Amino acid sequence: MRQSALIVLSTLICIHVTAPTLRKLLGHAPELVPIWWPVSNIRVPLLLRLPNEHRNRVRRIHAANQYVEVVTETGTTLLRMSLKNAIALLPEASGWHCHRSLWIARDEVQDLVYFKGQPRVIDMEGLSFAISRAHVPEIRAHLARKRDTE
Repeated sequence: MRQSALIVLSTLICIHVTAPTLRKLLGHAPELVPIWWPVSNIRVPLLLRLPNEHRNRVRRIHAANQYVEVVTETGTTLLRMSLKNAIALLPEASGWHCHRSLWIARDEVQDLVYFKGQPRVIDMEGLSFAISRAHVPEIRAHLARKRDTE
């Protein structure tokens, strides 16, 4: 009994001592080793599914059949999931699901234009994306507020 208690205690101490090193190796992904306390409250769970080098602010997500292409400030990653599931792993007010195959971050939207009668948003890189007409008033209001604060 005493020996098993010492084994459990020494195991917990080893985990506590090696936790910073393990977190660094696992890229702050506490769900991979759930026995220790989490480093912090994760606000963007989608980032845990991305490789360490691409974990940064999410700019946009494109749907492509059974995959989504997640574009961050540091690169692009293809994940096997639906766009709806990917959006569920993001903060609610951080962007728009403005087309059936596109989610874009609010701070990425720079302009709203019409091309052959179809609404499109221009992002920070100057790329143009089709959007649904239902989101035009909300995006237009966002751009007006953004211009007022500048």
